[in-house]
Amino acid sequence: MGKLKLYKTLSGIFMVLAILFTGLAVYAIYLLTGIETFYRFIIAILLLLGLVTCIYSLLDSVKYYKSKKFIISSIFTGILIIIGLVVSFIIFSVYLKISNFNQDDLVYRTALISLEKQASINKLEKLKIGYIDDKEDIVGNILPNEVIKKYNLDKNNEIVEYSDTVTLMSALVNKEVDAIFISSNYHSMFKNIEALKEDQEIYEIAAYEKKYKKEDVEPDNESDVTKLTEPFTVLLLGVDEAEDGKINGSFNGDTIMLITFDPDTLHATMFSIPRDTYVTMACGGSITKINHAAWGGTKCMVKTVENFTGIDIDYYAKINFKGVIDLVNNIGGITVDVPMDFCESNSDRLIGPEYEICLKKGVQKLNGEQALALARHRKTLPLGDFQRGQNQQLVVEGMINQIKTLRSATDFYNVLNTVSKNIDTNMSTDEILSFYNIGKSILMKDEDVSINITKTFLTGYDLYVYEGSGYSYTFQYYKQS
Repeated sequence: MGKLKLYKTLSGIFMVLAILFTGLAVYAIYLLTGIETFYRFIIAILLLLGLVTCIYSLLDSVKYYKSKKFIISSIFTGILIIIGLVVSFIIFSVYLKISNFNQDDLVYRTALISLEKQASINKLEKLKIGYIDDKEDIVGNILPNEVIKKYNLDKNNEIVEYSDTVTLMSALVNKEVDAIFISSNYHSMFKNIEALKEDQEIYEIAAYEKKYKKEDVEPDNESDVTKLTEPFTVLLLGVDEAEDGKINGSFNGDTIMLITFDPDTLHATMFSIPRDTYVTMACGGSITKINHAAWGGTKCMVKTVENFTGIDIDYYAKINFKGVIDLVNNIGGITVDVPMDFCESNSDRLIGPEYEICLKKGVQKLNGEQALALARHRKTLPLGDFQRGQNQQLVVEGMINQIKTLRSATDFYNVLNTVSKNIDTNMSTDEILSFYNIGKSILMKDEDVSINITKTFLTGYDLYVYEGSGYSYTFQYYKQS
């Protein structure tokens, strides 16, 4: 009787584990919507049949006290448990990485800064403090108002409103105000204000951040497209973040590229917009450089580009420049025909010859630092930001061509891991999974098949425009382009 009790206990444990892990595996397989539906169905049916068979066999061996059958049933049930565990672990790991592409939460950070050293925030008095008057601007208005209320800044200081961020920054440079509330990316932002001296120190009095649900702050950025089976357009934004793996709600957009892709013909069209292009902002209505729209968040950037180009944007993808390094390295580097000799500072922007990334003209394999240097370099280019846009397209094309050569599951997982930490998009997990069918169509065709890429550019001329604190370089576009 003691042995029978042991059989019953062990069989109960085996059955519970088998039901648990087989159920998890079937659910994981179900999550892979649109991927090999027929084969997923067959695998799920086989797992369930295996589960039913193992449970029946265990119950029968215990009921009739068949020790040999119990041992065999236990072995097969153990194998089923291991299969369920492995399948569910692999699929859930990949699925979670992909689901991280679309961040549920966005962190918005504002900072109170000054060009002169000030007292701590709770001791400020007799200062003029500027902020944005747009009540929908999270970084420029909503968060500053919370800080003002928290520290009673309006009690002993004068609070001044400004219509847009450029005017606000110019007011600080011109000493119309003593301090301003601005995005925590202010170091990158002030590079666009040419009246500010490069060696001018910026003092941060205080910083404040808050997490928002993306659906609450970017409600208009959801696409109506559910499957990537028809041509779609993606706004690709290179985000100049100081930290790896960080993408804020308000950011500095140094790369602006529209990519339209036809999954049927495997044809892609790239359209680069110089970051200094002089356009009307969708938020606030001021006319300034297009990359300033990123300071108002993704919603402002997407709408500004749509208004400017007349093209409906289905999706956006914000990619951290720091993440480009890891991505290029994980795919084994990219092959690019570098158009000229140049030297550029490294990704940390450290000064000195020992920190420079120097490349020679010609076809070569680039690592992550070299690829980012090519994408960022502008100073020695005869055509400035226009030519930098061309170089950025070369880098993107090189990444696409290299990624489609990957065959190892480990390589794919490493790429997913890198991208998931350094990207934010409004694509759903199911839409991202749809890329499987695109990859499959490429692999099933001729080995020499490639994605046909047409590169297009915005053309125009250089012009210095007065923007509050002085004359600023802008790119004036030709409307026919």
